[in-house]
Amino acid sequence: MFSIGIDLGTSNTSAAVALVSGSEYKTIAIPLSGKKAGSSLKSSITFGGSDIMFTGTDADKMLKKYSGGNVSGFKTRMGSEYLYRTGEKFHSPVELSAIILARVKNIAEDYMHDRVKDAVIAVPAYFNNNQRNATREAAAIAGIKVKQFVSEPAAVAISYWNSASKAEAKNILVFDMGSGTTDVSIVRAQGKDFRVIATSGNTGLGGTDMDRRIEEMMKSFLRTNGISPYPPDLRKEAEKLKIYLSNHEAGDSLLGSTKIKYTMNSKQLDSIVSDMLPEIYRCIDTAILNSGIKRNELDTVIITGGPTKIPFLFHSIENYLSTRAVKHGKFDTAVSTGAAILASGFIRMGTGEISKIKVSDVVPISLGSVTRNDIVVTMIPANTPVPCKATRPFTTIRDYQSEIEVKVVQGERPLGTDNIVLGHFTLSGIKPAPRGEVAIDVTYSVDKNGILTVSAKDNDTGAIKEIKISETMQHSQEEIKEMKEAVKKYFKVDSERKKMAEIMNRSEQLLHELKGIANKQLSSETKYYNINTDILMVSRAIKNNNVKLLSQLLAKMNKEYSLKI
Repeated sequence: MFSIGIDLGTSNTSAAVALVSGSEYKTIAIPLSGKKAGSSLKSSITFGGSDIMFTGTDADKMLKKYSGGNVSGFKTRMGSEYLYRTGEKFHSPVELSAIILARVKNIAEDYMHDRVKDAVIAVPAYFNNNQRNATREAAAIAGIKVKQFVSEPAAVAISYWNSASKAEAKNILVFDMGSGTTDVSIVRAQGKDFRVIATSGNTGLGGTDMDRRIEEMMKSFLRTNGISPYPPDLRKEAEKLKIYLSNHEAGDSLLGSTKIKYTMNSKQLDSIVSDMLPEIYRCIDTAILNSGIKRNELDTVIITGGPTKIPFLFHSIENYLSTRAVKHGKFDTAVSTGAAILASGFIRMGTGEISKIKVSDVVPISLGSVTRNDIVVTMIPANTPVPCKATRPFTTIRDYQSEIEVKVVQGERPLGTDNIVLGHFTLSGIKPAPRGEVAIDVTYSVDKNGILTVSAKDNDTGAIKEIKISETMQHSQEEIKEMKEAVKKYFKVDSERKKMAEIMNRSEQLLHELKGIANKQLSSETKYYNINTDILMVSRAIKNNNVKLLSQLLAKMNKEYSLKI
């Protein structure tokens, strides 16, 4: 069995494995799409009916046929109650993420010829507790045990550090922009130890914002030309054009059934990026400020993520930081490779020595309790190193109060209603007394994965209540069971479709071989008197998609004609 590193991305998902055997150490980028090492899987799903599902590039190819069945970008909704509709069905972000994770697991196991033991999953540094829990839930549905979460910037730093000379300690700023999220982290790297000092980001800022802007420009162009309704794949076309313009001065896109040509140049893309720069700079400034490190104390700046392939964006960040940045050589696998290294438990040092790796992260967003009049009392401030623990006394607000509610929120706003509610519980059985005389100790504890446990204790009566936020799932156990069965069903159908395709391929090869034998037997001593009948039988079975008959014919004719197909 093996441990795997997974980068569950908004647009693309990648996976890698780090193998350690004695003095041998290597990382393997799992080919999730085709045979190319490190090829990623599009985080896209198209439902074509009750038992038909396509993932990755296949999902995008089937978008026109099943226009109402495609869903993508669901990572940005993790931890929310948002539902995606496909036909008459509704799907949660957790269920959709589970389908992608299950696909990754299946491909990885086929490629490695072994079973996945557990996984380190990379998540945006600015993912809140609910989003991390939703990711854990999706992994469980996919049959994957989460060994640990790692922030995406930390994973990038590990990946870079594993392939760089590591003579001395360095302060590394990692800027990681994906399709849906932007993360900035300051990481202190020294030998085998990685410590995230500070983090900042925006879980709603990324390449998808660029796609949306280009899509609106395309819609305006179509309206001007009197074309409606808009093609269902317009967003995909916008994304393709954005990617093309990352390496070209200008590009075209043929839109809709009329194939009308839409032209855009790189300057227009730069203008879109320019509108995003103030928020990008804010994220960078916040991370640096919270780290306590001055700009001139940054030793290395790493810029990674798909959208940063746009030269204007990359150089804008360089200019803002007044430095030459490292362009991580493997944009698409940097995060998953770092996660895989952490999953293995070991890192290769600059000397070639293999040592146990240690990663310390921080609480990305402040945690607090809501008190009277909706005021939030911060228990654990943002950028506190994890694991961590904090205890604070609270008192009753009414005379002879018999219970107290503990409401847990995450955010930086002063009022509870403006923050994310993680959970709440009621501590009963407290000592009846005048207001303010009873002290309740509330304790917040965060483990290495950023999972929060909150407890409240009345020191007079000994009454205690605890809630582990990771157990506050979005779905009931029955719903989770149903999702697991649904995922299994989809992949069972998927497996059957793959088997059918393989039989069709083998049958076409059989037909080719039989025709070759028929042509040769005119000059050969060996005669197959039924060959023309057999050729006709195989041809008809292929034409009628009769997979059952073809399977029988393959077995029969391989034997009769001494073939190995």
